[in-house]
Amino acid sequence: MKYSERVLKVLTSYHTLKWLLLSQFILMILVYFNTNSFENISESSSNFLAINRLESGENVSVFQGGYRLSLAYIGYYIKDLFGSLSYFFIFQAILGVFASYITSLLVYEISKSRLSQNLTVLFFSVTTEFVLLPSIFYNQIFDIFFAAVVIYSYLEFITIKYYDHQILGYGFLVLVMSYLSLFFRGTLAYFWAIPLILAIIDLSMKNRPGFTKNIILAFSLIVTLQVVSPSKFFRENKIVPNDFVFFGHTAYGGGGGEGSFIYKENEERYNERIHTYQMEHNLDSLTQKDINEFQRSEIKYFIINEPTHWIYIQFRKFIYTFGAIAQRDGIVMLKNGEIKFPWYLAALMLQVPFIIIILSLIFFSDLNWLYTNIKKPEIYLIILWGIYLIGGTVFYGHYQERYRPIVLTLFFIPLIAININTKKFHFKFPDIKKMFPKIAISLIIVMIWLIQLYIALFIESERYLKFM
Repeated sequence: MKYSERVLKVLTSYHTLKWLLLSQFILMILVYFNTNSFENISESSSNFLAINRLESGENVSVFQGGYRLSLAYIGYYIKDLFGSLSYFFIFQAILGVFASYITSLLVYEISKSRLSQNLTVLFFSVTTEFVLLPSIFYNQIFDIFFAAVVIYSYLEFITIKYYDHQILGYGFLVLVMSYLSLFFRGTLAYFWAIPLILAIIDLSMKNRPGFTKNIILAFSLIVTLQVVSPSKFFRENKIVPNDFVFFGHTAYGGGGGEGSFIYKENEERYNERIHTYQMEHNLDSLTQKDINEFQRSEIKYFIINEPTHWIYIQFRKFIYTFGAIAQRDGIVMLKNGEIKFPWYLAALMLQVPFIIIILSLIFFSDLNWLYTNIKKPEIYLIILWGIYLIGGTVFYGHYQERYRPIVLTLFFIPLIAININTKKFHFKFPDIKKMFPKIAISLIIVMIWLIQLYIALFIESERYLKFM
């Protein structure tokens, strides 16, 4: 047996899948025991504070401002039951492994390739941004888990051809898991749009059974996720700050589209504008409702009067979300762990897997395969799902690098794995002429990354390197 055949045999073995999942769990646990930074990562401090308040007997609202504190309740009860909060992070690692396994099932259902399934888990395991998530008191691992269950269940829902109890079961699972996910993040709040679009496509293709089940699910999700959304019942203050959308659609956030002012001149310009707004509307003081109204007026003014600048900011959000700047939280965790990695090595550990994913996405994408299978519902689904995730992560509000793991794990990695199936897998050197467009795109992306690195390390080094 040739070496390449032996490698392929290992990669297509179901036993390999089990070992990959076990290795992923062990790696996540090792990362947790290496981690020393907890309260100063992302929004972790709000969850730790909520646990302290619960332990002192206070009532804690699940929804407070822009925060969702369901995680604090889970941590509180796990700590109370087992005596240590460490078990919460182990539980998150288990959820992470299940998320990667469920995503691999999604890939297998579409590709019918054990190689693709195994590569999905392998990509999850080497994606540093994902492996770090269970060690953070932050809701992303729950978000990825719920989203993985929902998209897999929905795939099964649309591909079952005949009405039976399985359709009801998968439809119910989509409804329940989508609803529960809203206690942690709002990623799936508009998931109803996907079955609604697929219902319209089914109607245009005269697929009555597909239209019927998709339209019923779409309206059921609208009721579940919008009309009886948990935030309507568990939020004390019904008026939510609009900062997330505001900074993503005005020029106030950093260099454009970032989540805070960053620069003093942005904050001064904002204060001047809101003071003018207050005077014009004869407001003695500004409530959160007034601030939201001001921010909405600023968004509208900016889009109407500076449309090219607004388009530039949307482009900037995209290239920086999937850019060369390593996420700060990951660097802090790796730099301050038991094994203290230098900041530049920590950045490389985060960015090298990310770069491999982006370049793999370019080089393994097969547009001919996509065009040939475009009428299959699962292909429509994967395309719509990608648009949905990127739209919500990049374009809906402001950007941060730490928001991208769900796109990497639940869209980019599955798309790569689906394209690398057993039939197309070989060890031959590719035809350079056919690869030229992909090489050109890759070079453009690498040039953008190099420019971003130059700006971060030399032009704005004080901003990017001061926390190192």
